[in-house]
Amino acid sequence: MRYMSIKRSAALFVLISMLFSSCLSLVSYAAPDWGGNWGGGSWGDGWKDPEEEEDPFVYDVSTGQLVGLGLSVISINTVSGDYVTSRLEYVDATMGITLSKEFRKCTNAYTQGELPIEIKGRGNSTWNNGYKDGKPNTLPGDTHTRKVPYNIKLSEKADLFGMGERKSWVLISNYMDRTNMRNKLIYDLSANMGMTYTDSVYVNLVLNGEYMGVYMLCEKIDEELFSGAVTDWNELIEDFAKGIAADRQLSDEEAKLLEDELTENLSWLDDGYYRKEGEKKKYRLSDYVDMTNVSLTNGFLIEYDGYADEESFFTTNHGVPLKIKNMEYIKTSPKTFSYVQSYFNDFEDALYSDTFYNSKGKHYSDYIDVNSFVDYYILNAIILNVEFGYKSMFMHMDKEGKLVLGPCWDYDWSSGNPFLGANGEYNKWYNDGRAGNNHWYHQLYGDPWFVNLVQERWQQVRLGIIDMIESMDYYYDYLAPTVENIEYDKFSKDPYERDFAGRTGGRTFYDEYLQLKTFLEKRFEWMDEQFNKRDPDIEKLGYDADNSFSLTLEGVEAELKPKEKESYGADFSATEKTDVTVQVLDAKAGQSYSFYVNGLYFSSAVAEGKEQPLSVTVTEDMLDDGVNVICVMKNVSQDRLVAEGVNYISFTMPGEKREAVTVGRLLANTNSTQKPSNNGGNNEKPQEKPSVDPEQEKEEHRQKIDETVTVIILIALIVLPIGGVCIWFIVKLRKNLKE
Repeated sequence: MRYMSIKRSAALFVLISMLFSSCLSLVSYAAPDWGGNWGGGSWGDGWKDPEEEEDPFVYDVSTGQLVGLGLSVISINTVSGDYVTSRLEYVDATMGITLSKEFRKCTNAYTQGELPIEIKGRGNSTWNNGYKDGKPNTLPGDTHTRKVPYNIKLSEKADLFGMGERKSWVLISNYMDRTNMRNKLIYDLSANMGMTYTDSVYVNLVLNGEYMGVYMLCEKIDEELFSGAVTDWNELIEDFAKGIAADRQLSDEEAKLLEDELTENLSWLDDGYYRKEGEKKKYRLSDYVDMTNVSLTNGFLIEYDGYADEESFFTTNHGVPLKIKNMEYIKTSPKTFSYVQSYFNDFEDALYSDTFYNSKGKHYSDYIDVNSFVDYYILNAIILNVEFGYKSMFMHMDKEGKLVLGPCWDYDWSSGNPFLGANGEYNKWYNDGRAGNNHWYHQLYGDPWFVNLVQERWQQVRLGIIDMIESMDYYYDYLAPTVENIEYDKFSKDPYERDFAGRTGGRTFYDEYLQLKTFLEKRFEWMDEQFNKRDPDIEKLGYDADNSFSLTLEGVEAELKPKEKESYGADFSATEKTDVTVQVLDAKAGQSYSFYVNGLYFSSAVAEGKEQPLSVTVTEDMLDDGVNVICVMKNVSQDRLVAEGVNYISFTMPGEKREAVTVGRLLANTNSTQKPSNNGGNNEKPQEKPSVDPEQEKEEHRQKIDETVTVIILIALIVLPIGGVCIWFIVKLRKNLKE
């Protein structure tokens, strides 16, 4: 009888244990995702500290599956088998390329097998979000990311994906841009506007057998990009070292030491010859290197960059941070470095003066290619680049001696990117607080001539910008199969990538695409409205116009017809090419007035009085096709650096300054006539899905939390009585056993 009682008690215990275990499972399943890390992602799903993880997370997907979805695959394997964790030193690796159907014709040695390369990390904010100086970088919440950008150097030049032969390439991760489109769109637009640009193509990256995500393979910004306008100083030094080594019959090791010496100590550039310490013989550069197209004072590649992390870094007199990218040790050549510094300081002296002339009598346009500054402005304005004037602003001092802006680079933080907490505000000019007052464009905004150039150029390129925005539909179709099915799936599971996954806020790839396209459409409409006004207010932070004196304009051989003040263009429009006469109607007797045509000084005169208005004739050969600007300045100093006031007239002459551009829907920069698509070749806009309402999303999240808490309370009410029964059962069982 006692035995049967014990048996029944045991059965009851098993039943209660099963119920208790089920309740615990329910508690575990219903536990809310509290985030708990810097990126707002989940600590759940069995996550462990990556440094304690015995088996690192590896996302398995076959090359065939990736290629079948439309993107080619670049497979890189480091010799050591380790991750690339430094941007300071290259490591040895091999690389192979598996081409998608679209690129099958773009064969090269790397599509035939695994060949040697060198690889290292690159970038600043994106790189430091994953690694720093060769060590894993720990951020709040122990966040790591391995979708970081890389520099790769081939063993010899190769034509990858039909982009031309070169050794140096860049793999851009677009880590902070869920659409993967922001950089691609602006690179396409810059190419079609005639600027120097970096060619690019989308690929999948597999590193040491692990899928890393969708990348952009780009041409590196180096000497090869500029068609001879930028000097390859490394190649020049290498040729010089080889010549001296052959002359002195040096061993390979000695020749390498000599090359390192010539690279890190450029004092020989000042005199054009090298002499070994303790020896009399001079080795002249011109005896070993063809200097026909080489200038020792031009041909520099320069970056406007707030990161002071290279030997060639310096700041101008107005605090602009610059780096010489193609001559790292330029400071060891005092003559060359002094020339570059003086060039920028002379340019700024002109730019920051009231009249845009410096004490040497030169206008700022003597130092820069103004058209490139105009195009660069429009490109950065249309995407509201928050880093404009802070970093990643490339330019080169070509062999003609002028600064040319471009190529465009690094736009993942632009266009209202929600990943960075942007609020989607599109109707403003710039949020360039990071640039402070050290921004050349702040001065250019104060020049009526520059503002009119921007306004005129906008009218020429606006249709191309519309085409750029529409090209997003094609890129969505092209990327969606891979991004939606593979990349987002990896990020949602990879503990190293939980920052990326957590900060999506539940947005899909389609949501990201639609957010970007909507932002650009609204941005374009707003800018188009601003530029169709006579006087667009492009942050005129130079000097204020003094309207205390009025001007008038008349043609000599053709009638100048006044235009509507609120319409695009100018005060007047000429029916044909003509000389024009400018009059200062309210000229004060004895006061001097200086005349500037399209930014350049023309003449000065002293007024005799209101009864005899001051008049100056500008001949048609001084005027441009399109919009022209005449400024009249009061009391200009003798050295033309200071003026008390300015007024201006703008007017349109027949003709166009530059042809407009049209951006086509580029097929990943190939000549293929077939467009890949995941919708049967239909390249129309995908069927719209409802966008995510942030307030609705918050309310749903609160409801989920309330429901979860309710479930926990109910479980507690169930578990506590069960616990009491268990205690009663144990006491009863022990009592029966004792009896």
